[in-house]
Amino acid sequence: MLKQSLYLYDNNVTVYFSPETGGFTTNRSSKVYDRKLNFFKGIDNTVLFSFKNDDQKPVGITGKTIYFNLMDPENKTTTIQKTMTIKDGGKGIAQLKIAENDLLDKPAKFYTYSVHIKDEEDNELPVYSDTRYMPGGTAEVMENIYPEFVPSVEITSFTKRNTQLISSTIDAAPELNSNSALHSIAVYTTDFTGRFEIFGTMDASVSLATDALQVGDSDKYKNFFVITPDGESNPYVDFSSSTGVTHIRFTGVFKRVAFQVSNGSDSSTTITSGLLDTIGINPGTYTGSVTSTADNPNLTVGQTFRINYVQSDGKINTNTVTSTGTTLTQLITDINNLSITDITASASGNNIKLTKADGGSFIIAQTGVDKILYRS
Repeated sequence: MLKQSLYLYDNNVTVYFSPETGGFTTNRSSKVYDRKLNFFKGIDNTVLFSFKNDDQKPVGITGKTIYFNLMDPENKTTTIQKTMTIKDGGKGIAQLKIAENDLLDKPAKFYTYSVHIKDEEDNELPVYSDTRYMPGGTAEVMENIYPEFVPSVEITSFTKRNTQLISSTIDAAPELNSNSALHSIAVYTTDFTGRFEIFGTMDASVSLATDALQVGDSDKYKNFFVITPDGESNPYVDFSSSTGVTHIRFTGVFKRVAFQVSNGSDSSTTITSGLLDTIGINPGTYTGSVTSTADNPNLTVGQTFRINYVQSDGKINTNTVTSTGTTLTQLITDINNLSITDITASASGNNIKLTKADGGSFIIAQTGVDKILYRS
């Protein structure tokens, strides 16, 4: 039987701080080697720093604020700055924590680091990595040691096909999954009443939006099969005036998956034609602007659609447009009366144009399904 020893110990680093002596005491015990700091992506990293003077004796750090700086030597910028936690001020022990999220966007490579102290009088004082008054040291961000966070696939655009809205088809990573592979979905809705279905395929080259229907059966696809969500007796999830986030899970190994949204019940699974069909704008995500395609359509009072966009704080700003008249001119007024931040409506010939002032993206939604997050 093979045996492997593993080691669990604190990650300790000694640094030097001599405010009382000004650094002029003759060293009786010099430190001549400073080891590299390793930070591993995919896990929280904790380091204990021991503060000593140039005679190798602990220095008290009670009442002081201690900063750690991780710097990119290529562009000479600070990529991470953290305030340490004092664990034992009398013995000069402080703790640095670099969270997993702090390293998500940091490339795996060599960095430099430094530590400085702000005392009770707001004086900023240097801290050295050895007894030869060298400020800072070398650090390395390393990857492929621990599993790393993989962001969810975000879906905000749908293709209208007959009476359904169909998402893009997504790689379900079968090479990473076992027979009981878990897939999770977060469905973001605003006042949505309708049906949500999941489809899978073992064919890497097909798309649900363009897949042929089975001969003689308009509800079944040629290359895709419906997947029943965990905990559901039916192969779909029905929503009724739903606003918020609904979490759905399913299991199995699939090459690709896609999602279908429809309105109604067993007797009616149609997407209401609605205002978007009338003016000629497809539901989806647009960057900068979008212009309708129907010239001078005759609108119906009371029809609606939604304009959504992601704010700087990550939250979705949702706005419902309701037509109060039968002309595009009145619809332009209806949209602008909502005073949606950065989004305006204007005439473009015989059409309507929606523009986001900062050139960013926005979502045009018809059914109340704002976006879907998927992870396998």
